[in-house]
Amino acid sequence: MTTQINNRAARSTVLALVLGFSSSAAALTVIGPADTVNLNGTIADDVLNQGALNVQWVNVRSGSQITGSLENIGVTRIVTIDPSGGFFSGSNLLVNGGVQNSGTIRFETSGSFGNSGAFSDFTVGVGTTLTNLPGGLIETTVHLGPGQSGNTITGQILNQGTLDHNALTTLSVRNSPGDLVGAGHVNAGTFNINAGAADVRDFLTFNNSGTLQGRSITLSGLPNGILPGFTSTITNSGLIDMTAGSFVAVSLDSFTSTPTGQINLTGGNGSFTHFNSWVNQGTITIGAGWGLGLNGGVNAGVAENQSGGVIAGNGTLTVVAGTAFTNNGTISPGLSFGTLSVAGGVTNGSNSILDIEVGGLLAGIDHDQILQTSGSMTLGGTLRLNFQGFAPSALDNFTFIDGSVLGSFDQVEILGIEPGAQFSLDTSSGLVLTALNDWTLIPEPGSLGLLGLGLVAMIRWRRPV
Repeated sequence: MTTQINNRAARSTVLALVLGFSSSAAALTVIGPADTVNLNGTIADDVLNQGALNVQWVNVRSGSQITGSLENIGVTRIVTIDPSGGFFSGSNLLVNGGVQNSGTIRFETSGSFGNSGAFSDFTVGVGTTLTNLPGGLIETTVHLGPGQSGNTITGQILNQGTLDHNALTTLSVRNSPGDLVGAGHVNAGTFNINAGAADVRDFLTFNNSGTLQGRSITLSGLPNGILPGFTSTITNSGLIDMTAGSFVAVSLDSFTSTPTGQINLTGGNGSFTHFNSWVNQGTITIGAGWGLGLNGGVNAGVAENQSGGVIAGNGTLTVVAGTAFTNNGTISPGLSFGTLSVAGGVTNGSNSILDIEVGGLLAGIDHDQILQTSGSMTLGGTLRLNFQGFAPSALDNFTFIDGSVLGSFDQVEILGIEPGAQFSLDTSSGLVLTALNDWTLIPEPGSLGLLGLGLVAMIRWRRPV
């Protein structure tokens, strides 16, 4: 059965009678599995949608409302139809009591939309949440007309299912203007930006324990001064997987990637930029063509790669002037052998590791290298050299850092080489290691017992105290 609700008054009683059940308590409207409701008005109930709920309007701006909550296990469509190419068409659904979705919520547009475009918006009430349960899908669809304006979700989001943005426009996520204290978003599922861009802003907290992947993403916390005494934070304990475009994180207090957090910047090319304080305890992989930018911003934030944190790759690490970046974790240039470019000052603490793989003499091709294009690399902690199928001869030299360096390492670990290797380290114009005698590879293990022995064999040199 299809029911059309067109006027602006609350229609819960009429809808209930049409669908064949009583609504004397005006508490729950049920849309059955075989039913379709086309809504351009108000339902003054809680709604359980098992069938199809279409929020739609043609040619002009429209707003529909559910005064209670919405439990969606069917399909809810926010549809904008503009067959005549009118001016700035759009549909909006406001659900005052929050949303729980285990079905499909879909944003759709069709028509030409002239030069002004169209919008399809979804809003949940102040103090409530749009909850996308495991198995639930929220998606935007591709509109191929000449004019597009994008889609907006307003309110707090808890995503445990899948959120797919497929339109060529920007998906905007906002907190309700009256819902600032405690306002935030949680992605514990999958958030895919398959096309266009995503712009998430005006939150106090954004927690990603799932997968956030795709193209251009902006995460922006509440501006300074809006809520004195409150801080805006971003926490990643899941996967941020960028394929193209850019990722810009503007949080007014801090961005933390926990020990389980992964940030992969390996598809296509682009930039990952963070303003204000930044902490990494997980793994960041910077592919060729990508840049990781650390900017303390107006709050003069600090950046730290903490113990257990790993920064690896062939891209570029940029530390903006005035930002203090300390490495107490691991910096590992290259993906296998390769070059990591560094622009700006980096201070390596006593717990830090510079992890270099060596398989030959050519920098960036046969062994890893850091290209320090500006600023200085302050040495400290451990230089770890992992030799793979190659042993230097006397007077072979390796430029592991090309650029300005300060200080010295606390110790050098050499893996894969028999004891007795001698070397010198020159830091006058970079970091250059020269072999002073012929080195010998540890033989490939021929048995399980030898395998264990070979894995732990190393040469360790410590700086005299």
